[in-house]
Amino acid sequence: MEHLPRNPGTIPQVAIIGCGNIGSRLDEQNLTGAILSHAGAYQRSGLVHLSTLCDTSPQRLHECGCVRGVDKLYTDYRIMLREEPIDILSICTPTIQRLPLVQAAIESGVRIIFCEKPLAYSLAEAETIYKVVQASQTIMAVNYLRRWDPSLQEVVDTFKKGQIGQIQHAVAYYGKGILNNGSHMIDLLNLFFGTPFHGQTLRRIEDQYSDIDPTLDCVLEYADGEHTFPVHFLASDYRHYSLFELDIIGTAGRIRIYEKGQKIEWWQVGDDDYFPGYTTLTYLRTVPTQLHSALLYAVQELVTIHQGQSVSPRCDIQMAIESLRVVEMLKQSIQ
Repeated sequence: MEHLPRNPGTIPQVAIIGCGNIGSRLDEQNLTGAILSHAGAYQRSGLVHLSTLCDTSPQRLHECGCVRGVDKLYTDYRIMLREEPIDILSICTPTIQRLPLVQAAIESGVRIIFCEKPLAYSLAEAETIYKVVQASQTIMAVNYLRRWDPSLQEVVDTFKKGQIGQIQHAVAYYGKGILNNGSHMIDLLNLFFGTPFHGQTLRRIEDQYSDIDPTLDCVLEYADGEHTFPVHFLASDYRHYSLFELDIIGTAGRIRIYEKGQKIEWWQVGDDDYFPGYTTLTYLRTVPTQLHSALLYAVQELVTIHQGQSVSPRCDIQMAIESLRVVEMLKQSIQ
């Protein structure tokens, strides 16, 4: 049964499928105030009603329902979609389950889907999802959350005005799978540079994630007009520690994103105090990002879409597919 269109002036009714870490658990007992999950963002926003939860684990479902104060609990998403009026649906399940969930949500009348990254396990499935969504009235956003960080967006805008000159190269660090965490970095690189025209895998890191999603050292090549430059895309074994950093070296300065994207340093060219007649990079300033509120900004945007004030999310299916194209290119280049 298709749900009747809801009044845009009403409070959006929200459901989450998948109550694991990104669905809810990451900030269920968080004392820092950071917003780390879909459930946390919805409830902190005050703009929506988180009315329904779904998870295949009855125990996790019950735990999440108690923490979030939600009593409409389902272990079968198909029953949930038939019985509940849903305006915004978050899909936070394992990646391999995405296509049937999206199809069922659209058939039930859901108009806004907020899907966890990566969009799909393969480029082919992602393109199928795109066709399914395009043939409907549903709007889908994909959670490459840095795109909703206004501080980072300001840095990107300043960068694109030539603040650090022509790019010489960049170095990116990540771990835990080229698809899982690597696609986050690829999307960040796409945000700064556009999509690469070539990519080559250099080696494969053996970690506990590698059987399902290889962790790869790679080099990507980008073009800025006739000028080309490399990005060295380097992996680490996530079992030792998490690492997510980007260092962009230009002819007139440097941008360094570190602490998992929570801080950004600007450097500029200046006279070298030790070697007269030479220039060097000198520290300019540090910009704290709003990464731990990015999911909240995403929810606020989804509400404006529900109200008819906006039609296109900051990270849509096409952007997510571009990240998967790069992942596919790198996986195919494994020797």
